[in-house]
Amino acid sequence: MVGLVLAACAPPKRGGPRSANTQPASDAGATAQKPSPPPPAPASPIGLTNFDLPPAEAVSANARGVGALAKGDLERAIRELTSALDLAPHFTLARYNLACALARAGKHAEARAALEAVWEADFVGTRVHAAADADLADFWKSAEGRALSSHIPELEARYQSAIEGGVRSILWRDGPQRGVHKPAWVRVGVFDPASKRFVAVAPTSPKVFFAFAPQMSPYAIVATGAVNDGLGGDLDEGKHLDAIKFYAFGATGAPVAVVDANIDPYSGTLEVGSTGAKFSAHQARGPIAGTDKYGALFELRWGAPATRRLYNGPPPETASRDRPVVAWLGYNHWGYPVTEVTPGFEYKSHELVTPDGKKVPIPKALAFYQAPPRKIVASPRGDRVVLVWNAAALVCDPTRDIPGHYKLALVDTTSGAVRGLGEGEGSAHATFTTDGRLYVQRGRRVFHVGETETPLPDGVLLVPPVDRDDQCGF
Repeated sequence: MVGLVLAACAPPKRGGPRSANTQPASDAGATAQKPSPPPPAPASPIGLTNFDLPPAEAVSANARGVGALAKGDLERAIRELTSALDLAPHFTLARYNLACALARAGKHAEARAALEAVWEADFVGTRVHAAADADLADFWKSAEGRALSSHIPELEARYQSAIEGGVRSILWRDGPQRGVHKPAWVRVGVFDPASKRFVAVAPTSPKVFFAFAPQMSPYAIVATGAVNDGLGGDLDEGKHLDAIKFYAFGATGAPVAVVDANIDPYSGTLEVGSTGAKFSAHQARGPIAGTDKYGALFELRWGAPATRRLYNGPPPETASRDRPVVAWLGYNHWGYPVTEVTPGFEYKSHELVTPDGKKVPIPKALAFYQAPPRKIVASPRGDRVVLVWNAAALVCDPTRDIPGHYKLALVDTTSGAVRGLGEGEGSAHATFTTDGRLYVQRGRRVFHVGETETPLPDGVLLVPPVDRDDQCGF
């Protein structure tokens, strides 16, 4: 597997170099309830079909083609980019770059065919850039470009259909050192079980280190920044957080809100809800640039710009809001733990408490008994609830957490039955689709839990992976 620099395409104002991009690439437990059938597939499948990184040879050919395009050597650019696609037919960015080279050469029919193929795979990820890309300016004015533009509403509808019926998830590929803190490639969106394709809801970025597609939030989350190759030392922040971006589960491809953090988060907690989000971060080694403060609190309400308050000491108190999704974006050797709780459900005194007050005892063998679950995820009808004990933080009390170890339990709130869904090393999570199908993550694999269990393709995850740490940080 090859670690790649991920980037988008030519700058909007003029054609220029483009870095190599990647795109990711099978489907075996029982439940007490028969799953609902999947929704009908779109008229024809759309989305990414390969979940692996392109080989090094294809990446090099793409880079050579981009360089030739920047110099105006269109014949060589077309030759190199075609070579990249011969080596990796699913290399979507190379195909986009080829479309640009063909458009610059005046070969508009061929450019349209290439761009149509790109949009069948990654419409959401490329549409905003393509609309402003200088390499495509003349193409959009041509008859072929106008014809392609006229098909955008139909393509939007197909993508929206797949997004609404899909499994909210991410694509993840480890970096060259398999460090969970520095992936080689991340995308956020949904997995369409009908076509076994991944539909992104956000464009790719060369600096994404975290992504999450929550069930309990109207927006997907992407965090960008620079992550050190080797984390070390108690006062090493380990990364620079540039921004946190929020994307609708739709086909627009543009963020609905952005938190421009620009901070080195030794600690960093993101809380997301139905009305807005907040991010509280603290630096350890020195004050925030240009200030004498070590902490920053960012708050936003959906539809309004984010605000920032600097502080020393404990974070300032904020107004109470519904924020059922929590993600740790600070310094951590093992990954980025995520918490998600369906509003109205609680875990008290070793019992699950439902919104109507019903209490379901949880057997000791199925839980980290002294610890509340990190995740309480309910089905749309509330008749099934998955509890997830999942630890990956600087905590060394095994009665509360075991870093990198998980347990999963399924609760039938009608009958009160509780059964285990597994335990092991790494991450765990669960999510329900809108029609009630259950998917669980165990370590680095996701399974559809129905009458039988079916694994999703390698690389499709619900949450970023974490690693177990038996030394508890020491």
